[in-house]
Amino acid sequence: MATIANNLLAEVDKKVLESFQSGAKAYITKYQDVFDIKVPERKDEQFSILALNNAVTQVNDGGAYAKSDINEVGLNQISMQLFKESVQLSDFSTMYDNYGSIAMAAMDKGRQFNFKIDQMGASYIDNAASSSTPYGFTIGGTSTSLVSNTNVIGITGETYDNRITGSLNKTSLNNAYTALKKMPGHDGNIAGYQAKRLLVPQDQEMNAWQIVRSTGEPESANNNFNFTNTMGLELIVWPLLSSSSACLLMADKGYNGSRGVICTVKQMPKVKRIISQNTGCPEYQIDMAIAFGFVDWLGVVGIDF
Repeated sequence: MATIANNLLAEVDKKVLESFQSGAKAYITKYQDVFDIKVPERKDEQFSILALNNAVTQVNDGGAYAKSDINEVGLNQISMQLFKESVQLSDFSTMYDNYGSIAMAAMDKGRQFNFKIDQMGASYIDNAASSSTPYGFTIGGTSTSLVSNTNVIGITGETYDNRITGSLNKTSLNNAYTALKKMPGHDGNIAGYQAKRLLVPQDQEMNAWQIVRSTGEPESANNNFNFTNTMGLELIVWPLLSSSSACLLMADKGYNGSRGVICTVKQMPKVKRIISQNTGCPEYQIDMAIAFGFVDWLGVVGIDF
């Protein structure tokens, strides 16, 4: 059985960890700019959508308080997913390679894990208009999607259109901006969402930059000021999005933001070393527990989905 001295293994451990981290950092992820990151308490985490009635009741002096019941209009689930990979050293790798191939393998695997996470998140955005499992969710007993012409507003019986037609330009962005500003909460009242982020595929980066960053109006030869430049939007370009045109205008993260676009993370990629029982060689195992999901549509408007 092949053995490696403990001090040599310690050097290899250090090299593997450094290389894995270096590879992970080499791939710049975008999912964290889009999804609200949560640490789940359960493998199948439940997210409640609550709504009050929208009454603010005037009473006479000494009058009783009107009661607002809390209604659970949705209970949507994100189930944890587990991922595992391993990199095994050969008998001669530490003798002749001076850690070169080990470092490269660890670096590649670090990049692959980060790419996988980003790919999972991008897949959800690609399917933002789908109400099918796993992309759809339920509100008020109705299956819906992140972006829809008829998204359900709590139990009011009303719907809202957060799906803007037409490719990204000044007009469609203004329509999305207006839809976000007028968007109601699940009580039916305008919720006060503020446009903070514009998510676009790689194909739209130049177009989006010209629309939201130009000092002058981007679609006119006149010297008009560009209103969209005053929105202060964070421009997020995600190369992994499969569409060449579909974009999302989003509120910020947090209570009155895009809370329904969620990534649950129990464990980011973690590296540990074992000695293989079959070969006697060191084996580096990497595992992570992460999942993505949609649980509500509030704070999001889709363009050209």
